[in-house]
Amino acid sequence: MSDVKPWDGQPVPRRFSAAARRQVIAFVVVTAVALTVMACKYLGAPAALGLGRYEVSVDLANASGLYPKSVVTLRGHAIGTVKTLDLRPGGGVRATLSLHDDARVPTGAVASVLSASAAGEQYLDLTPRAASGAYLVDGDRIAERDTRLPVGTTELLQTTDELFRSLPRASLNTTINELGELFAGRGEDLGRLIDSTTTLQRAADANLEPTIGLINDLVPVLETQRSGRQDILAYADDLDSFTKQLVKSDKDLRAVLDKGSPFAEEATRLFVDLNEVAPGLLGDLAAIASVAKVYLPGIEHILTLFPAAIEAHYATFPGDRHDDPYPESNLSFKIGIGSPPLCTTGFEEAGKHRSPDDLSPAPLPTNSYCKVPSDDIRVVRGARNNPCPDDPSRHGATAAQCGLNFQRTSAAAR
Repeated sequence: MSDVKPWDGQPVPRRFSAAARRQVIAFVVVTAVALTVMACKYLGAPAALGLGRYEVSVDLANASGLYPKSVVTLRGHAIGTVKTLDLRPGGGVRATLSLHDDARVPTGAVASVLSASAAGEQYLDLTPRAASGAYLVDGDRIAERDTRLPVGTTELLQTTDELFRSLPRASLNTTINELGELFAGRGEDLGRLIDSTTTLQRAADANLEPTIGLINDLVPVLETQRSGRQDILAYADDLDSFTKQLVKSDKDLRAVLDKGSPFAEEATRLFVDLNEVAPGLLGDLAAIASVAKVYLPGIEHILTLFPAAIEAHYATFPGDRHDDPYPESNLSFKIGIGSPPLCTTGFEEAGKHRSPDDLSPAPLPTNSYCKVPSDDIRVVRGARNNPCPDDPSRHGATAAQCGLNFQRTSAAAR
């Protein structure tokens, strides 16, 4: 304590230790770094100095609410700000944009002034017209023809006012009253509808990727529709003609519909009545068809000769006797007895004469024809020399002799 001198009122100089000096230096360094980070990150000092930025100008018809520091976006992503707004000598406004160096905006992009909120905060959105190509560089300008401006509030209000003034007031009141009655007491239903809409929106968000894939897959389908445009238009024209014809035939169609039910009932009764006989009739028709198909050449020959035979028949009646109730015909008889000789061989009723007074029904003979050799001179044109329909080189009086065997088709009633 003997080394301590009494204080004489003069300031005593102090000396900092090395540790204190290091702490002060560290504090100063940390403070400088923090201020630098704040200046770069939050105050935007590099941007204010133009570092890492490039400028593009946009010519607008009017500012439309834009202001310096307004956000500039590319497809909704912020890429810069509006640096300045200046009046152009020829009229309009020129906005200078300060964009990030890494923001690649394709040339020909459309600059649209949009509202960020209901309060009217405006921003500038750049929408590319193409996904690739040249990009804007420092000093480029977007022409006024490539800009889109929002509808002004005054114009919007004026248009809305004109719209409401054009509506009939009485009809508008009726519509409002009807809407009031429609939604009266429907609060819970509307709430459920809104909740369901929210759920639907969430499901749509969760399935965004499949939805995008579906939209991409629709491109070939829509391209097919575009390539088939002429066919679709032709179909639409035909459908239009068809519907117009339906309108013109409305009365006829209604008459058909009105009378269709009684007709259907009559048709049903007819089918019921035919239920017993139709199967047999169809079976007989099937058998007749199978025979007619084989004898088709003969049928065609008959149809060819029949008109000539009718004409020859009418030729026997002179024209001046047509109106006579008992006309006389011109007949020519060429009588040849025994040339060629008669044939009675093979006829079942040969030599059996029936009394003219016997009027009882008698069965028709089924196997009566001249049954002599083919080269016999008797009845050369008889049935025994009929050419077979399937093979004219063969002859036979019956289908069996021609090698034909027809089977009757039967149909059972259901």
